[in-house]
Amino acid sequence: MPAELLALLSALTYAVSDVLVRYGIRGSTPWTAVLISIAINVLALGTATLLAHPLGLLQHWAILFFVSAGLFTPGGARILFYTGIARVGVAIASPLRESTPLFSALLAVVLLGETLTVPIISGTLLILSGIYTLGALGSVQPSFRKRDLLYPLGAAGLSAISYVLRRAGLLHLNAPLLGAAVSSLTALVALGLFTRVVPSSRDRIVVSPRAVVAFILSGLCTSLAVFLNFSALSRGQVVVVVPLMSTAPLFALLFSALFLRRLEAIMPRTIVGAILLLSGAVLLTVFRVRH
Repeated sequence: MPAELLALLSALTYAVSDVLVRYGIRGSTPWTAVLISIAINVLALGTATLLAHPLGLLQHWAILFFVSAGLFTPGGARILFYTGIARVGVAIASPLRESTPLFSALLAVVLLGETLTVPIISGTLLILSGIYTLGALGSVQPSFRKRDLLYPLGAAGLSAISYVLRRAGLLHLNAPLLGAAVSSLTALVALGLFTRVVPSSRDRIVVSPRAVVAFILSGLCTSLAVFLNFSALSRGQVVVVVPLMSTAPLFALLFSALFLRRLEAIMPRTIVGAILLLSGAVLLTVFRVRH
């Protein structure tokens, strides 16, 4: 399957997960959502990996790239993103999270030797315009503060670092399923250690039946999305794959309009911001595919 299609399917699956988190988080917390979803990731991806790959692959030195990637995403990035969903809603948090191409393009140029050109810069500027448009919502929608936008933006930055590390690891060990499982396990271990070191974090775990079901379903969706993500990165370059995965906001907007009408309103400016972000992603992708 082409890397471009894998990236789009990953975006669609992530969008479904975002909506499920938004639904479940009403009776719980972002921290609970992260722990449950990553635990499901480890269970699903780990089981599949044991069936598909020999354990000897774990001794390959490139595993270190996947371990490092897991600390950023799904580790820190998912905490920031789910907090963003709780603070500003899916319709705004998802587009801001998908500003990742802005960061990944710069990192790919510096670390992977990819070329930064006028079309790439133009696409980046469109993405920044989308971020500004969504940021302006803070002045017309008093339900959240502008600084709350730093949560999804921070998630975007951490995701960009993780994607570059994933790509670097896959260049040496082309095992997407194994990479996805190792990254998820790393994130779960890191979060578990954090809850032991910082006792106050345990107070953020709030369990309710509705939330648990939603988070388990979200975890299954992200398990598939992470695998598709790794598969796309194993077949295509960062500056191609990451922008296509950034189409998730359009799916998130559609699902929010269909299923979350009572939780959040879709404002015209939200749609404009999402379109600007998507336009930047498309420009980056079209240029890369033609060249």
